[in-house]
Amino acid sequence: MKLFKLGILILMLAATAACTIEEQQGLELAGLLACDQEAYPTADGAPAAIQEEGSYDTQVARYNPLEGYIIHPAVTNSRGTTENSDFLASEGNNITLTHFEIEYEVPVDWDPIEKIKVPLRHFLGPGDKYTAKVNIVPESVRYAIEENYANNAYKSNRGYATLRPEPNDSDGNPIACTNGNAKDVCLGYPCITPSGDPTIKNEQGICSNACTLASGCARACTEAVCNRLDEEQIFRCDVGVGDYGICRPTCNSGVNDCTPIPDPEDPSKNALEYECIRGTCFPADTTVNPNKEEMILVKIRAKGDNSDGSGTASNSVTFRLNICRSCLLRFNEYWCNSTPVDLDKEQKDYEESFEAVGNKCQLVYQDWPVQCAWLPGCWGMFCPPYNAYIKESKQQEESQ
Repeated sequence: MKLFKLGILILMLAATAACTIEEQQGLELAGLLACDQEAYPTADGAPAAIQEEGSYDTQVARYNPLEGYIIHPAVTNSRGTTENSDFLASEGNNITLTHFEIEYEVPVDWDPIEKIKVPLRHFLGPGDKYTAKVNIVPESVRYAIEENYANNAYKSNRGYATLRPEPNDSDGNPIACTNGNAKDVCLGYPCITPSGDPTIKNEQGICSNACTLASGCARACTEAVCNRLDEEQIFRCDVGVGDYGICRPTCNSGVNDCTPIPDPEDPSKNALEYECIRGTCFPADTTVNPNKEEMILVKIRAKGDNSDGSGTASNSVTFRLNICRSCLLRFNEYWCNSTPVDLDKEQKDYEESFEAVGNKCQLVYQDWPVQCAWLPGCWGMFCPPYNAYIKESKQQEESQ
C-alpha cells in the first residue's frame, strides 16, 4: 500500500511538472521593454533597459484624456525546427498570440481587483519576436482603485484618520466667516459664500465642513484679493478619502512638525500621529493611504494557440506599480499663464523621439509629476480663476 501511494505521488508530481513545462514551452515573455531599449531581450540575459517598476496617480488619470498605464511585454516564439522533437512534430512550430492575462496582487486591507484579459491577435513563427503595447490600468481598474480609496482609506485607523471636524458654534449652527478669516474660524475649511468666488476676501458666508480640489481649504489672505492658487497655504485638501475631502495642516517637507490628535480617553497618548508628505500632514502608519504610494504587484502572462488549436501560455512577469491619489499632480501658478498642452501632439512627438524595438513607448508624462495646467481637464477647472486674478492685478497696476 505504501508503495502504491508513493507511486501515485510520483505520477502526480510528474504530471504537474509536465503541465508546467507544456504551458511555457515555446512562448516566452522576456520582460517589459523600457522606451530607451536598444536591443531585444535574449533568453540568456535581458539588457538593463527593462522596466520593472512605475508610478500611477488616479487623480492625474481623471483629468488626462490619455488614460492608463502602458507597458511593453516582449514575447518570443522560441521553438526551433528540429524534426526529432515529438512536441514540434505533433503541435507545429507556429503560435498565434491571442491575449495577455493581467492579475493584481493588492496590499493589506485592500479589496481584490479582478484580473483582466487584454485581447490581441499576432502570428509568431519559429524564432519570431514581438513587442506588444498593453494598458494594465484601463478605466475599470482605475475605478476599482478609487473604490478601494473610498471604502478603505486609512482603514487600520479609520476613526481618527477620517475624523471630519465640524466648524459649528455651541448650538450646532454653522459659523459665519469670510475668505479672509476662514483659517481662524473654520478649522481650516473654506468659507462658502453667495458668489462662490474664493478670491473675494470680505464676502460674508458660512464655514464648510468639507473641501474639494476645486474649493481648496482656508488660506491666509493678507491682500484685498485672495489668490486661490497661493502656494503659501495653511491647510490643504486631503482628497484621498473621496471628492469631499478633509483639510489637513501644512508642514515643512522633510520635517515632521505636525501636531498629533490626543486620545480623548487618555490625553497622555496620541490617537493619531501624522507624517509630513509633500508639505501636508497625512495620517501616519495607516493602511490604504491614498497620499502615500502603495505597491500593487501586476502579474503579466501571454497566452496563445498552437497550430493544432490547443492553448499555450508563457511564463509570468511581475511588474511593481506604485499607486496613489494626487501624489503626482502639481499646482504651479506659472503654468496657468498659458493654454493647456496639446497632449495628442505631445504624445506623437514623444513617441517619435525614441527608436525602441517595435513599440510606441508609454504615455507622455507617465511615471512623472504632472503640472495641472498641462492637462486640459485640470486646466479648465483651476486656471481660469487664477488667470482672471492675474489680469485684474495687472489692470490695477497699470491704472496706478
